[in-house]
Amino acid sequence: RSDVLVLVLLFARVRDAAAHGHLTWPPSSRHGGNIHHGADCGAGQCYWFSNNVEVDSQTLPNSHRTMEPELEGGADVWRKSPWRSPGAAPVYGSGCGVAGGHPTEVYANGGTPPAGVAIGVDGKELPKAKLGPAKWTVGGVAEVAWAMAANHAGGYAYRLCRADGEVNEECFRAGHLEFAGNDSSVLYPNGTRVSIPRAVVATGTTPAGSQWA
Repeated sequence: RSDVLVLVLLFARVRDAAAHGHLTWPPSSRHGGNIHHGADCGAGQCYWFSNNVEVDSQTLPNSHRTMEPELEGGADVWRKSPWRSPGAAPVYGSGCGVAGGHPTEVYANGGTPPAGVAIGVDGKELPKAKLGPAKWTVGGVAEVAWAMAANHAGGYAYRLCRADGEVNEECFRAGHLEFAGNDSSVLYPNGTRVSIPRAVVATGTTPAGSQWA
């Protein structure tokens, strides 16, 4: 049985940020991130991902496109972007992100590793955070948050993998979570929350029927 989650989206002023985003609540067990710092990537929290990966073809319904929703045909430069087939793009490393987004290559505009970390280091090899792990009840509802460091459109999902077994992409796919309710919230630095509708898609996703927003 899957857990279900209530999502809180956090947007804040970005300082020296690149890449895309990172977890802020509960904080990542490896990468850092803090709900009070929002999208600040000064400690390199947002430099762990898979960069320049593509999907074979679009499986996402056009109504859920976030770039060029009405465009058809070969002129669509986004046709192989990961969001065109949510969950199907290849992932580098264990599923915990790799430093700089690639095993060996450094790319401009965020494709660099955090300071002091070699390109391509697997995120699961980082030391565990000092904070204890979040405790959730199976089948319950948990509040989570992430911060956007650069808006390149696309979508997201939440997944879990047991830390006491083999941590890999297959494990994360098996632990895909569902969303609860129909809304998320934008949390501003002054504590104000603004509710926004959450657009969820479960058609054309990988694993089949998995929910992405």
